[in-house]
Amino acid sequence: MSTLQNAKDVVDQRIIWIDCEMTGLNVEKQTLCEIALIVTDSELNTIAMGPDIVIHQPKEVLTNMEDWPRDMFQKNGLMQKIVDSKISLSEAENQVIRKSPIAGNSIHMDRAFIRKYMPKLDEYAHYRCIDVSTIKGLVQRWYPKHEHIKKQCTHRALDDIIESIAELKNYREHIFVKSQ
Repeated sequence: MSTLQNAKDVVDQRIIWIDCEMTGLNVEKQTLCEIALIVTDSELNTIAMGPDIVIHQPKEVLTNMEDWPRDMFQKNGLMQKIVDSKISLSEAENQVIRKSPIAGNSIHMDRAFIRKYMPKLDEYAHYRCIDVSTIKGLVQRWYPKHEHIKKQCTHRALDDIIESIAELKNYREHIFVKSQ
């Protein structure tokens, strides 16, 4: 096998973990305000951390955001970071583009916002997604006695990714046991 093929195989085994914070859950009315990512290998070892980007939103967008994210973002400090940020959606998208499957908890929601607001990233990312929430749901049904990881629920993108990776590592270690 060629060195070029070996390098391609290594890249193909990477997983891009993405988490987004949004001004609400309606992709047609709300928008992205934070995106972070971590790249792991297929064994869930961190290869690269970040970027973690807070995206500026104008006053009218913040005025029209849903109540629950507004309250949460005021508590966790993200609201002021959104106001202070100088980074546009387009600039954030250009910083994130890579070619691997994306992963996270309820990644389909993040993907819907990425598809609408960062179409270049959506095109560039692999069509496959690794959804830890789906795995969690199956584990809860099939292994109800399995002790789940307790999350901090800071609702900050990078924190959420770190917790998602830890959760999947836990499932891999305790549920997806390698056969001999």
